[in-house]
Amino acid sequence: MRIDICVSYADDLVHPSSRLRFDGLQRSPPKGVINVTGIVTSILWTTMADRFAVIETIIQETSPTIMNLSRRVQALPSLAALDTKSFKDYGKAYCGGEIEKSLRAVAA
Repeated sequence: MRIDICVSYADDLVHPSSRLRFDGLQRSPPKGVINVTGIVTSILWTTMADRFAVIETIIQETSPTIMNLSRRVQALPSLAALDTKSFKDYGKAYCGGEIEKSLRAVAA
């Protein structure tokens, strides 16, 4: 469900050249254009970082380029709106169930 929401919010960010071709291979988008990979990376890492301070520190220390990219992409208006809606709807919850319980135990 989160991916469906993401795609509807982020569809205006995806350059046509970054969409999958019929042969299943993805072409690289023009420089400076955000593709689906950038959007997914941003949503994954910013969502984790925003909900787990320990994980945010680890990502920032070990992968600052990825975290900086993720924050830049997340700041785009359509993704910022998704982030606001997500916090409004779900608060600090990440994924629920046993996976979230396990992540919170490890990150404590």
